[in-house]
Amino acid sequence: MSASVTSTDALDQRVFRRAVGRFSTGVTAVTALTDDGQVSAMTANSFTSVSLDPPLVLVCVRHEGQMAPLLVEPGRPFAISVLSAHQGEVATALAGRGRDLASMEVFCTEPGEELGGPLAGVPVVAGARGHLACEVHAVFPGGDHHIVVGRVTGVAAHEGEPLMFVDGELVGTHRAAS
Repeated sequence: MSASVTSTDALDQRVFRRAVGRFSTGVTAVTALTDDGQVSAMTANSFTSVSLDPPLVLVCVRHEGQMAPLLVEPGRPFAISVLSAHQGEVATALAGRGRDLASMEVFCTEPGEELGGPLAGVPVVAGARGHLACEVHAVFPGGDHHIVVGRVTGVAAHEGEPLMFVDGELVGTHRAAS
């Protein structure tokens, strides 16, 4: 079934969401600590690199999301974990509301092993394909989202197949033989 729109005034949000959902993206977990030291996390597929020098990335955060107050504070540390194909259940759990993150045994905060250096105490998802330690560098308005630019302060890359999001579903990938 196809749908078309002739004017932005008549834009159907469901059709818009379906159209942009045709674009395959990777899946990340964004983590930060609350002021009382609790882990706060969300999944994000609106993530990209912005600059190599200085190293900057961006992630989009819903205004109404639990992470928004944490990620609009300049200089606040946070982390991004690029999820692996086997971490679909982790992504689904982090995307839900009202979940008990303290009971999830997927986070690690030990500096060194996952990130190759200090992470300023921000947890990352263990077993992810990549980790980026960041500090909030800038925040821009983006409709019903904040566009958060993070300055990367630490990075690690690991092997594994990526977790992808396309057409509203999480899918693993298998690379074609070259």
